Amino acid sequence: IGVVVAQETTNSIQTVQRQAIANLFNKTLIVFTIVTLLLLGFANRLSVRLRHLRNQAETAIDPNGRVTVTKIGSSAKDEIGDLSRSFSSILEKLKQYNTYLEGMASRLSHELRTPLAVVRSSLENLEALENLEAGCLHSESHIYIERAKEGIGRLNTIITRLSEATRLEQ
Repeated sequence: IGVVVAQETTNSIQTVQRQAIANLFNKTLIVFTIVTLLLLGFANRLSVRLRHLRNQAETAIDPNGRVTVTKIGSSAKDEIGDLSRSFSSILEKLKQYNTYLEGMASRLSHELRTPLAVVRSSLENLEALENLEAGCLHSESHIYIERAKEGIGRLNTIITRLSEATRLEQ
């Protein structure tokens, strides 16, 4: 009867295990570094595009508040492209509104001059009628006619200055 005793140390198994863990750690570190670089590159690209869009939006309106450019940004089919198209739409509407406001003063001036001319001619006719009838109207009516003429003169001055201000602005 005999007994055979075989002994083997676990050093080789532990070495293989340590190598596998080191290999896994190295590969994980490499993948993590690559993913980090890719994310940083993507974030940098987004940052550059957003900064470019911001700069275009800032220069689209001059210091006087007039819209100089209505098409800004890119035509990309992502969220930044959508944002740039929204900015372009807003700038177009703002330009139309500014054009409307700039033309409103001249239209308002024109519309106010017509009733003023009617009132002025009516006052002149009333004064001429009073002169023809040799003072048949009340003595106070002459005072009211003069006051109305002064009011018309002031309104006419305001309208003239409004028109001049519009021309200066243009």
